[in-house]
Amino acid sequence: MVSSNDGSCLVTVVTVTRNDLDRLQLTWASVARQVDVDLEWVVVDGASTDGTVDWLESLTDDRVRVLSEPDAGIYDAMNKGLALATGELVTFLNAGDRYLDDDVLARVGQRYEKDRWLWGHGGGVVVDAAGRPVRPVSGGYRGRLRYAFGRSAVIHQTVFARTQLVRALGGFDLRFPIAADVHLIMRLGRQSDPAVWPSVDVAYEEGGVSDQDAGRSLGDMHRARVDAFGMNRGLAAVDSAWTAGVVGYVRGRQAAKRTARHLLGDRSIDWWAKR
Repeated sequence: MVSSNDGSCLVTVVTVTRNDLDRLQLTWASVARQVDVDLEWVVVDGASTDGTVDWLESLTDDRVRVLSEPDAGIYDAMNKGLALATGELVTFLNAGDRYLDDDVLARVGQRYEKDRWLWGHGGGVVVDAAGRPVRPVSGGYRGRLRYAFGRSAVIHQTVFARTQLVRALGGFDLRFPIAADVHLIMRLGRQSDPAVWPSVDVAYEEGGVSDQDAGRSLGDMHRARVDAFGMNRGLAAVDSAWTAGVVGYVRGRQAAKRTARHLLGDRSIDWWAKR
């Protein structure tokens, strides 16, 4: 079993949730199946009323730690989970997201023990409610310059980072209500380039705020980039223009996807997943 050198667990998996019991149970099933790694599952629940708290209290696994209370949103809850983490590494897996293999965390631990990186990530795949891929695999970090202008995506569910480093960076900045995860990843990138591995580790569901409102989400990502990289007015203007173009592209793509689903039904899913 891969474990921490200081006697604490190696990996803390933080999951935030509110009134989403069925999907939370899917996430726990994938965490509970992880083999050969010393882990803890920290759940921060936003005072759910759907039976989530009762279910969490029924778990007898001593790797589970629970905090249930009102919060100021998803990133506030994630910061609470970060504060509770005892693992040498921390990762954030939302309710409904799941690991694709039973040895994902063991492989991460082995890579960390070998190279002692500050942070690293694999790939992730977006799925629909039935678990079918609906987009290409995401997760390629292609250098800080490309990432600065939004041309390279790292999915936060695939990221593992040293817990003390994430705390030193201040965790998730609540000034960015949609893009605080992007903001944190960019600040990690300023500390060092990540370790990158080829495996696709995580499935996460479509339908988040970034899917629902491209203009709002991409605008928040623009502001996050400007802040994280300390862009001057000139660079910020270039990034703003780039963002406007990306918003148009994404909205056009979303419209085309809706049309394809209307005309082709489920047959459109496999086609879009390759593009």
